[in-house]
Amino acid sequence: MLFGLNVRELDRHLVRRLELPLDLQGVYVSSVDALSGAAEAGFAHGDIILEINRKPVTSMREYLRLLDGAAEGMVYAFLCYVPELDQRVLRTLRVEMTRS
Repeated sequence: MLFGLNVRELDRHLVRRLELPLDLQGVYVSSVDALSGAAEAGFAHGDIILEINRKPVTSMREYLRLLDGAAEGMVYAFLCYVPELDQRVLRTLRVEMTRS
């Protein structure tokens, strides 16, 4: 769970079930850790991540590739589609490593 986000593939079945635009590509936010930076940035269950740092997210594989190598202090810009609002929003997250 990177950034406190759990995501899953946005497949055609999920698109139809949630009545999303048929041409939508990205990954589906299935849950957000309430105490995470993602929650602070406004991510919510049901958001669709469309881009990371202006690069399209077309699959889980692409999502993981774009976040590979995340290091302390790096900032990522996420373009998301919010179905409840029928809007695209930009959210930013900084990588912060938890200390134990």
